[in-house]
Amino acid sequence: MVPIPSYKGSYLAASCFYSAIFNESAIGSTYYGALGPRICYYLQSVGSRNVLYQRKKYGLIKEF
Repeated sequence: MVPIPSYKGSYLAASCFYSAIFNESAIGSTYYGALGPRICYYLQSVGSRNVLYQRKKYGLIKEF
């Protein structure tokens, strides 16, 4: 049986991917999907902080 991710888990993963791909915070995104703006702001901040503060660990060098 394959587990189905929750909306919060999917939103958090998307925030992490956004930060990793664009090398900037996901905070400020206005897409909330099935979630409210408060929980989305929290998930954006957690995902972005964890990716951007550990750029070196993940091999995300800020050079373009």
